[in-house]
Amino acid sequence: MLTRVNHIALAVADVEATLALYRDALGLTVTEDVVVDGRRTVTLPAGGSALVLREAGGPDAGIDYLAFDADVAEPQRPDREDTLGLGIVLLPRPPDPGPPERRGRVECIDHVVISSNDSGRCAAFFEERFGLELKRKMVRPGTNALLAFAKLGDVVLEFAGPPEPLPGELRAKLWGLVLTVDDIDAVVAEVRAKGYEASEPKPAVQPGAKIAGVKRGTGGVPFALIQYNAL
Repeated sequence: MLTRVNHIALAVADVEATLALYRDALGLTVTEDVVVDGRRTVTLPAGGSALVLREAGGPDAGIDYLAFDADVAEPQRPDREDTLGLGIVLLPRPPDPGPPERRGRVECIDHVVISSNDSGRCAAFFEERFGLELKRKMVRPGTNALLAFAKLGDVVLEFAGPPEPLPGELRAKLWGLVLTVDDIDAVVAEVRAKGYEASEPKPAVQPGAKIAGVKRGTGGVPFALIQYNAL
C-alpha cells in the first residue's frame, strides 16, 4: 500500500530560524512557501522525498507526521489513536517523477526513527496495516536496542525499541532523523561556520560510514548527518 515517503513534516516554532540550518547551512532549496490553515509551511526537497517545516503555534515539537505516497484514491489522515499515536498522512501515488534533483550537499533523507515500547510489534503493525515489507532485524551494538528496518524509495524506516519490550499499550513516536551528505567533514565545517554545534564525525554502525550529530536549530528533532564510503 505504501510506495514512497513523500515528506517528513516538522512542527517548528520559527520557520525562518529553522531555515537557517536546513536551507542556509545544508543548502536545501525551498520549492514551496505557503500559508496552510494560517500557518507558514515550507517545502525543501531532499532526494526523492522532502522536509516540510510547518509553524507549530508553540515551541519546536520535532516530527509532526510522515506523509506517504500510497495506493489510495484521495488523501487520508488516519486518527492518531488508530496509528499508535503517530501522525500519518496517505497521499495518492503520483506518476513516476523521475530521478530527483540534487540539492546542496544533501543527497537524500537517509532514515527516520520510529521509537516505541516494542519495536517488533510496532513493525508488525505497519506490515499488517500498510503492507510494509520489513527488510532486516538486528540488535544495536552497545545499547542492545531491538531494531527492524523497511525501505521506501530513498528513506529507511527504522523501528527502534528497548532490549526487552515494555508492557502496556503499544505506543510509538516519530523520534529521529538522518540525512545522507556527500562530504561529512565539509558539511560539519559549514554547519559550524553558520554558528551551530556539531559533533566530530566518527565511524558509524554501517561499515565504512561516518556520522555526526547536529545540536540546536534542528526543529526539535534528534538529527544526524551520515556519509557512506567515507572510511
